[in-house]
Amino acid sequence: MDLKDLTNYAKEKYGIEEEFKWNDFPGFSVLSDPVSKKWVALLMRQYDEETGDIIERCDLKCGRQTLGEYRVPYLTMSYRMKGDKWIGIKFVHSTNPNLIYKLFDRAVSSGEQRGYTIVLDSLKNDSQKVFQSTPLNFSSMKRKQTIFIPDMIRKMQKIYEYKDNSFAQKAKNFYWQGKYMESYEDDFVFEDDVRIYFPTYHDLSIPQLRGYFAFRTIVRKGEYPDTNASFGYMYLYELINDIGVSSKEDALEKMKAFREHYIETNKFDKIISQHLDRWMTDYVVKNRIDTPIHYLNEELFNFDLSLLKLKYPEIYDDKQISDALLSLEDKTLKRSLVLKSEKGQHLFAELWKLLSQKYSDNSRRGIFEACFNKQKMYRVYPFGGAVYYKKDKPEEYTYELTPLRKYICHKESWEEYRYDKIYFNQHLFSGLLHEAERSFRIYLKLGHPLKEMADEAWIKPYLDEVIQTDIKEEEEARRPKVEIDFSRLDTIRKDAKITEESLMTEEEQREDEVIEQVVTTAEEKQPAIDIYPLYLSIMEHLLEDQPITDILKDNHLMPSLVTDILNELFYDEIGDNVLEFDGSRITVVEDYRDDILQLLEGDHNE
Repeated sequence: MDLKDLTNYAKEKYGIEEEFKWNDFPGFSVLSDPVSKKWVALLMRQYDEETGDIIERCDLKCGRQTLGEYRVPYLTMSYRMKGDKWIGIKFVHSTNPNLIYKLFDRAVSSGEQRGYTIVLDSLKNDSQKVFQSTPLNFSSMKRKQTIFIPDMIRKMQKIYEYKDNSFAQKAKNFYWQGKYMESYEDDFVFEDDVRIYFPTYHDLSIPQLRGYFAFRTIVRKGEYPDTNASFGYMYLYELINDIGVSSKEDALEKMKAFREHYIETNKFDKIISQHLDRWMTDYVVKNRIDTPIHYLNEELFNFDLSLLKLKYPEIYDDKQISDALLSLEDKTLKRSLVLKSEKGQHLFAELWKLLSQKYSDNSRRGIFEACFNKQKMYRVYPFGGAVYYKKDKPEEYTYELTPLRKYICHKESWEEYRYDKIYFNQHLFSGLLHEAERSFRIYLKLGHPLKEMADEAWIKPYLDEVIQTDIKEEEEARRPKVEIDFSRLDTIRKDAKITEESLMTEEEQREDEVIEQVVTTAEEKQPAIDIYPLYLSIMEHLLEDQPITDILKDNHLMPSLVTDILNELFYDEIGDNVLEFDGSRITVVEDYRDDILQLLEGDHNE
């Protein structure tokens, strides 16, 4: 590190310009507080005639106690400045710039400057070497106007506490500075790039700070301008720290909007996307959000949902199960010809359901556990990779993120219980699906046959059962069904009665009226009967050549009317009369006996 690094840092972060105050000592300059105008650093450049090098040193007003905090060889007692507020710094190869920048920050924020003395007429030597003042040409250095520092930013910088160099202290300072600046707005135009790892307010120069707050002001109004990754990270740090949000849901909605406008539009790389997904999940768990599905990473949610469908297949339909198989398998099903049809989806779903009921390996595990193992416990450190201040006392609680993913939260870390692909038996799972695809292709006559693998033979009995069941279902579907509308029975009966009456003699009509009165009276007295089974029973008796006299008598039915009704009901399927009545006996037309039996068998199976 050299003095130029320090002066650039002072200019970029605080707008402090190097000042050359002495014509007789051109190698000396100062850096002054932009508000109080008091010195914070005295810079010294001296020429070494023996080596031809420029020796660079400075006195910095960060407090002599610093020498006790950082015992490094390039920090010494002050060279020119008097008082216990000053230390000396050698700019050599081993000088750590990050430490010097921190000490400079401390000097700027040290408060009111007190009196001091500078000695220029009695230059000290270093290691018995004599240095002579040599004019250095600084005329080429351009001086820029100091950038205006808003009062809130100046006060925010004073909030920073220099307790230690820990990351926890960095996060604490970020939180309290952020809460102070929570409602601040700016309209500063900033077009430079910023590249800072774990950026915080304290890491930014005045132009960068104003540029960030101007960016944040625009985003809060619903616009999403192009920006650098450091500003993006800082904005997300604010959200997970509840800075500038009205509620937990508001913070999550702002994260979702950031993902939509900056990540899904490819304005940032995948790294920030991965961080955001993790932080949103951590935020949901920490705050125990009631409806986490709206904020979860889509890939995580779909992964758990697919496992859930295969763990409990009985409550999901064919497509849901086949989609789950497809999403969890990396090779075979990506080129599946079977799954392109509803029939194929049905076959795969039926196979998985059958395996879920009957499969058991040597360890007596079911197919789900054999393929996907059990939930594993993982130690999780919430908000990893973020500047996050743990301001709340850790609570003890259990939170279920999805039915297959839960967290037990305690102290500084959480226990996450989940299924993980690294423990899947992909060989078993992929082999199962490969043999299923191979067999179903043959059964459905699709595409080129796949190669048969010896270690997949175990699944063949299950596949045979699924295919045989499907064949029977196909046969049942092709078998014609008797669809008898017994709501029409009354109409048919009346029509048949009218026809019969037109052929009867006057005496026969009088006899029939008496019979009808008796039948009507009997029907009114007896409970209602189920007409459908009654007529089926009559047809079955006729097919078996069994007498039906008692059935007709008990139910007050006329043979001729029964014949007409049954012929009418079977006409749509057979296309002809299936029964004949010779005046005393009802008989089945032999040509249609087998057809009637087939129809009645199909009707019973339903």
